[in-house]
Amino acid sequence: RPGALPYAPPASAVPPEPAQTAVPGDRDMQRAAADFLQSWFVRKDAAAAFRSRADRAGVGLDCRAAGPVPEVDVDPVRIGEVLANLLTNAIRHTPSGGAVRVVVEPAPGGVAFTVADTGPGIDARDLPHVFDRFVKSADSGGAGLGLAIARSLVEAHGGRITAASAPGQGTTMRFVLPAVESFTGSSG
Repeated sequence: RPGALPYAPPASAVPPEPAQTAVPGDRDMQRAAADFLQSWFVRKDAAAAFRSRADRAGVGLDCRAAGPVPEVDVDPVRIGEVLANLLTNAIRHTPSGGAVRVVVEPAPGGVAFTVADTGPGIDARDLPHVFDRFVKSADSGGAGLGLAIARSLVEAHGGRITAASAPGQGTTMRFVLPAVESFTGSSG
């Protein structure tokens, strides 16, 4: 039934599971997970998976990494779901001729993922509630759970997600995941 279940990205939009799972404290595996996530998202499957959707909508899509990122301890499949939800929303709400830009970059204490669009923006009175359950735009076909799930997944990784928008100015969704040292409290 349309709208009966939370957003589930198509199989092509979800990164494949890595061959091994990162174990807290295993620096090589943490680095491998961070590299896997960054390379999947920026260079390979994510851009390809969303490029055809963006092309059909007449929306430009720019995905890039702005420098090397610190080590993070993440479940790349779950964070891939967050990115897929943010990208799907951005493309859906950006008119033909607009653009969606995605940047993965180092941030104070972690790694920032930013999805910005040139869509119509979100009204100031609605903005504080975009991550609440069952809150959705008038043209959404979903149940209003996608951004609430995204927030839960980011927070489960020790991160924080924010939204900035103004009518006519587009929307920027940004989440920051803590570097291994920031999350564990260790200094090396």
